[in-house]
Amino acid sequence: MLFTLGVFDFLVQKQKLDYFAKEIIDAASFYGMTAGPVDERYDSLAAQFGIEPECDFSGTEYFNYNDKTVQLGETITLKLTLTRRNVFFTFVDFPVSICATASGLSEQYWKQSAFNG
Repeated sequence: MLFTLGVFDFLVQKQKLDYFAKEIIDAASFYGMTAGPVDERYDSLAAQFGIEPECDFSGTEYFNYNDKTVQLGETITLKLTLTRRNVFFTFVDFPVSICATASGLSEQYWKQSAFNG
């Protein structure tokens, strides 16, 4: 019975994380960046779901690294990782990492200026 509850909780957390990743990548694609309004969306989702997964945009090629902007049509990749501790029978305690990945294309065109290169 406890094992079943643990598995059910794991599946619920995975579903939350998948939705979280989809919402973050949709915001990042729309704004063409991985900061600013995307951070605000992350904070909103974290408060809504009561989780704060590690957010990694590795592999994303930035138009302007300082501003975290991504040029129109370039791929934005995201990996969310949530580590939970599972306790079975009060004496077996181990961490479980749940991951969700998503990717999207930037929908913003960033004009080259004299200041950014």
